[in-house]
Amino acid sequence: MQDVKIGFDLGGTSMGSAIVSLDGDVLFDNHCLTLANESSEKVLGRMKRLIHQCFDKAKEMDLNVLSIGMGSPGVIDTEKGIIRNSPNIPAWNNIEIVKIMTEEFKVPSAIDNDVRVAAAGEHKFGAGKGYKNILCIAIGTGIGGGIILDDKLMRGPTFSMGEIGHITLKKDGPLCGCGNYGCLEALGSTLAIVREVKKSIEAGESQIMKDLVDQGEEMGTYMVCKAVEKGDKRAKEIMQEAGEWIGIGLSGVVNLINPEIIIIGGGVSLAGDIIFDPIKAEILKRSLKIPGEFVKVVPAKLGDFAPIVGASALI
Repeated sequence: MQDVKIGFDLGGTSMGSAIVSLDGDVLFDNHCLTLANESSEKVLGRMKRLIHQCFDKAKEMDLNVLSIGMGSPGVIDTEKGIIRNSPNIPAWNNIEIVKIMTEEFKVPSAIDNDVRVAAAGEHKFGAGKGYKNILCIAIGTGIGGGIILDDKLMRGPTFSMGEIGHITLKKDGPLCGCGNYGCLEALGSTLAIVREVKKSIEAGESQIMKDLVDQGEEMGTYMVCKAVEKGDKRAKEIMQEAGEWIGIGLSGVVNLINPEIIIIGGGVSLAGDIIFDPIKAEILKRSLKIPGEFVKVVPAKLGDFAPIVGASALI
């Protein structure tokens, strides 16, 4: 019987779990919508259902589940196993998630911030393998960061280290989910891109994006990139602006922690050069010369599985 672990990724839009081998290979995975505005009990119910499906599949495949590791957005007390708060999941405050899951599934459980576990996954199995000083960011519904210095995952005394998405870049900028205005997350995330798309369609600035939405395309990064391919100038500007804001935010962090490599994952990162080119240009433009030219900026190798694979390795 092969030993395996279960990894879980709780996102603001969707959640997923997976059976992961000790070498970091995903053997089975499942997903569903988070429906973050519903009660914590309903969100917990969906989490449990996905994990039960993993246990059922493990039994069917003759696999032995050793533990459950979870990644969640927000401030996570890793020592006590508590989700203190999560800006993109309003009902999640002081949830004793490790206790709940340990009692439910009778195996050891652990939790950490979703981007920190993604950083750990990329460090151990992905694009960060072989590097000692890493900044990993995930750009999706929100923007989070994980920092590894001298091969050690950093958390900080209040478990808040790495929250790059809530660096203020524009004092009178858009409202962020954290309650502040002008955060990087409010300027460069999927939600920020969607906000600009809506404004552009309402202002009659993009017939191509309007047609795509009318045809049933989900409003998001993929749709905007599709519009860019069709020659939509406004769509290209929206992605360029998001990339510039991300690059501006990262340039300050490059100066602060001097990483060897920045690994970018999440839905927005899948846009490719249209988002990476302005990010890299702003880092070179705004960082100090030596650390700015030294740092590599690459896409996440583990893709959407980075948080799940990293979470599985928490125990």
